[in-house]
Amino acid sequence: MSTSGFSERDTFWILSAITERLCQDYYTPSMFGLRRDFYVLRELVHHQHPDVLRHLDKLGAPLAVFVTGSFLSHFVLHLPSHTLLRVMDITMWLGSAGLIVGVLALIGLHRQHLLRARSLAQVKEVWQEVERRCYDTEVLMRAMQNTWFDIDNGAGPINRLVFLRNRHESRIVSRENTEEGDDDDD
Repeated sequence: MSTSGFSERDTFWILSAITERLCQDYYTPSMFGLRRDFYVLRELVHHQHPDVLRHLDKLGAPLAVFVTGSFLSHFVLHLPSHTLLRVMDITMWLGSAGLIVGVLALIGLHRQHLLRARSLAQVKEVWQEVERRCYDTEVLMRAMQNTWFDIDNGAGPINRLVFLRNRHESRIVSRENTEEGDDDDD
């Protein structure tokens, strides 16, 4: 029996549900779902925090570099436990969209800190510090709620995310097909 009160079997099936159902295609050899959600995240940051994205691009600090750990671990290794539990609740409700909303909310809350970073290493340090010091759960929850509503373009936030995911899935598949075609020419 684990310290959570769940048996090893139950714990396994919970982990299985999180990894296979809530974050489809994150934990595959191609990491297709993770890559797709990075494109979605980048587009949403472009719309909600364009100054942060420009700054990160100028520093050569891709979003994926400093948020991959947060996405793949579902923030487990990154947030204080009381904050993590609330974020996990949202992820259970929204699936990987909850991770996107969490990252967007953290970017919004700590925009100024990210803008002060002067190198990729500093961006990574700032991001790690932002996550480690995320003690005010209510502030993050309000920011996530506001971010959720900001995603809405009149069609509803979940519909907007589905639209963005479909668009980026098509682009990834198209790019991969083009690359395969180039390999066939060799």
